[in-house]
Amino acid sequence: TLTLTSWIDQVSGTVVDHSITPYAPPCKPSLYRQLLTFLIVATMLGCTGDSGTQRVGLPVQAGFDSPDEELASFLKGMYKEALENPESGVARGRLGIAYDINQQIEAARLSYEQAEALDPDEFLWPYYRSLLLADRGEHELALELLDRAQALDPGYLPAWLWRGTYLNDLNRDEAAATAFLQAIALKDEPPARIGLARTLLRRGKPDDAVRLLEPLAEKFRHPLVYRLLGRGYRALGKGAEAEIALMLGRDAGPLVWDDERKFAQWDYVRGFRGRLGYAKLLVDSHRAEDALAVLESLRERDPNDEALLHSLSVAYAEVGKVDESFEVLMHALEVYPGSFSSHFHIAHRYQIRGNVELALEHVERAVELSPDLSPGHELMGEILIGRGDYHAAMVAFDKAHSPKGYYYMAMVEGSREDWPKAIAYFEKSVALDPSDAKSLIYFGRSLAEDGRYQESRTTLLKAQQLGAHPNDFASALRRLAELESGR
Repeated sequence: TLTLTSWIDQVSGTVVDHSITPYAPPCKPSLYRQLLTFLIVATMLGCTGDSGTQRVGLPVQAGFDSPDEELASFLKGMYKEALENPESGVARGRLGIAYDINQQIEAARLSYEQAEALDPDEFLWPYYRSLLLADRGEHELALELLDRAQALDPGYLPAWLWRGTYLNDLNRDEAAATAFLQAIALKDEPPARIGLARTLLRRGKPDDAVRLLEPLAEKFRHPLVYRLLGRGYRALGKGAEAEIALMLGRDAGPLVWDDERKFAQWDYVRGFRGRLGYAKLLVDSHRAEDALAVLESLRERDPNDEALLHSLSVAYAEVGKVDESFEVLMHALEVYPGSFSSHFHIAHRYQIRGNVELALEHVERAVELSPDLSPGHELMGEILIGRGDYHAAMVAFDKAHSPKGYYYMAMVEGSREDWPKAIAYFEKSVALDPSDAKSLIYFGRSLAEDGRYQESRTTLLKAQQLGAHPNDFASALRRLAELESGR
């Protein structure tokens, strides 16, 4: 929220700010000559300041009262730069970026608007405001801004992907298809093909969508590809193929793509939480070395923040610094002895090191702290199997009530050659996660061992369609053939 009273003047379209008014000498009606002199000076210099301020208003203030001193100081500095350079669209735009990435959304919107008015030839200001407004659901206005941005730089691929996405959200499918085709013409990337396939499905062309998606699924195994394929197969009456594809696309999240200009906004993030969010993004983007630089600097500011310590441990592990990762977790455990996460991760590290007793001690504490979380019970079961205590492991896995837990229970029963029990547990596992190809492979093998050959073959073929490893599939088929022939 803004920390000053400001609004848009409906007539002039400029920001009117009544909390800060540039100093101007009072116009006292004493002598005519004094008044005339003042009017001449006012005309030359402007009673309200320079021409930039007259055109767009003063820079917007926001976030100066943030409890994070670093963030408040940074925003004040960016504001000061914009105030001292009233004609600079760059200074006003950089202020907008600072507000945007640090979650001062209304201040960012107004600042981008001012920046574009001062610097109408810069692509970034309408582009950033377009993205910001689209996040708020204002797609029509976002498209208008994108028009202005793309007129300045028609070759920027991510802008075409955003355009197609906005148009899809507005149910303007033909225009969306045109945008995605333009994106493909610039560079044939999966996001453009996926967007185009979506428009084809909406326009009643499932055969074209399937032809577009099938080769893509072989190299870009994103759940959204399979979800759209499932819709296409279903529309074409291919029920079996649709079932498999929809299983693979069950957990489809939003599609993301590289946007270097949008990512560049992170250079302006400040404050402890903002930087921590940036570091997590870097880790997720497989840039753990860059994340470490951010996280280590944050640790100097607050060495005991739990979220920071867990992120730092993950980043160290990602770059192969296992000892440092373990040390950070041990410190987190000292500071937060009642944390499920700390005990769970320490238990996992002890398990990797082969220290079963300490691993068990910590996972038991984790389960005690959060008995409803499946991962704790699953890890306890794995550790107990490692120590040969199968009965206790089965109890732990049963408490997990998860696909992984039932999978392990089935494997234990399979090792005992109790095939009916193994099959029962595999049925529970695949009911909870029907897209788990590995579970289906062993489910099929168990059915074969129990003499249920046709069911085994059907299950194994489904596992193959879901992407089971070719060697696992071939081995299971060989065993099925041996059992059928009585060997």
